Amino acid sequence: MSLAQLEERLGSPLPEPYRSFLLEDAPDYVAGWLNELYDAQTALRELDIHRRMSGFPPHLLPIGDDGLGNYVYLSLESADVWFVDHESDDGLTRQAESFPAFLR
Repeated sequence: MSLAQLEERLGSPLPEPYRSFLLEDAPDYVAGWLNELYDAQTALRELDIHRRMSGFPPHLLPIGDDGLGNYVYLSLESADVWFVDHESDDGLTRQAESFPAFLR
């Protein structure tokens, strides 16, 4: 699965910092508290799964998970990063104002 195929499915280009990450750093990045930051193929697979869920916001792209059923999302509108804890009633929590800030 290529980056171009992911962007084609989304109908728009990815925010540039995340696009660059996928092209350059994704295979070597150690995610810290996360289980995984997704490559393009995994992001597309997770996107298809999430879009089948009722009420899933269409502007969010799943980009990682913590291995415990909680996900990290990139907003395709604002390029900020969000987290959802499936055991919390708080819904989405903003993690960073940008993908580069999230990686710090």
